[in-house]
Amino acid sequence: MMSAIALAIFASCNKSGNGDKEIIEDGYYVSGAATAVEGLKANHMMAVANNEADGNKKANGVFEKYIVLDADKDFAITHYSAGQELLKGAKLEKKNVAGKDDQINCDFFQGKVADGTAMQVAKAGLYHIIFDTKAGNIFVVPVEWGVRGVNGNWGWTKMTASAVNHETMTWTIDYKDGINAGDFKFAYGNGWKLQLDEAGKLKVNTNLGKDMVPGAGNILLPPYESGKITLTWKLATGATAKSYEMKIEGKKTVLDPAKLLVGFSGDGVPNGWNDPADAAKATYNAAESKITDKDNMIGTLVYDIKGCEFTAGKEFKVRFNGGWFGASQVKITGMKTSGTDNIKIEEGGQYNAKISIEWNLGLAKSVKVAFSK
Repeated sequence: MMSAIALAIFASCNKSGNGDKEIIEDGYYVSGAATAVEGLKANHMMAVANNEADGNKKANGVFEKYIVLDADKDFAITHYSAGQELLKGAKLEKKNVAGKDDQINCDFFQGKVADGTAMQVAKAGLYHIIFDTKAGNIFVVPVEWGVRGVNGNWGWTKMTASAVNHETMTWTIDYKDGINAGDFKFAYGNGWKLQLDEAGKLKVNTNLGKDMVPGAGNILLPPYESGKITLTWKLATGATAKSYEMKIEGKKTVLDPAKLLVGFSGDGVPNGWNDPADAAKATYNAAESKITDKDNMIGTLVYDIKGCEFTAGKEFKVRFNGGWFGASQVKITGMKTSGTDNIKIEEGGQYNAKISIEWNLGLAKSVKVAFSK
């Protein structure tokens, strides 16, 4: 995985910025024959990575780049500063952390940095290259994207990759039987992260969340009768998120609020832990609801319950379209309750209830229940 290298192999482009010539800023670049271009290119510049172990704050001194590499050809990390170039590579050794502590579960390569050294990979494809400048470690990780969370499956499902291409690649996955409303993330290597140090204080994300930012929150997913999710990578300058975009194609499901099953389930209501029924089943209140975007199911939904009996000392949860919402998720007024998971009834009796739900892409984003006797 390592070879001696001459500086001439990585002849730089002009950096003056005059005319059509490219401006090369100070920083770290992935360079060499394996990248299919000569010299330094602005879109080969590495970006500062987020530290998953520190609330995804910027990991100063840790740089990353997703880039396609050809097999059996030299590449290196070039440090460009004030017109001077210094090549950095490593004697790469195969590693596998076998998914420990939510890390990736695939082979990758790691080595101590050495100036004037080049590296190679045995298989062409997209790679996540990470350079920890403080510890002097280089990581070269093969990338096969997949999804986690679609239809409630938080395991890892591999996507189908397009042909290897230095400028752009796509990964797709089809759900012919439908996609449920929910949230998900893209991840590679059947894991969430890669730990760079022994102490576990430095971890780089191997997932893409909201707005394609590594380690960001989950991506909201509207329901589809059938759909195809596509993740596209393109070689781009700047933060990692600028290299990725996603789209969903298919027949979107538009839910009718009046037909959704809403109400209460628990040993503290008459229907028990079964689906809402009878007095524990809510009725849609169209007059008080306000839908601002029907196609994307955005707005406020209101449901009413009349004369439901609640048993003191017992528990329940709010139900919405198959979802379960407990004490930590529901804002309750008008009834004395406790608990952090199931909602414990402190004062029983017969209650009316008004359930208000902030709706977005078919999902309940907040739930409020106002009880009255």
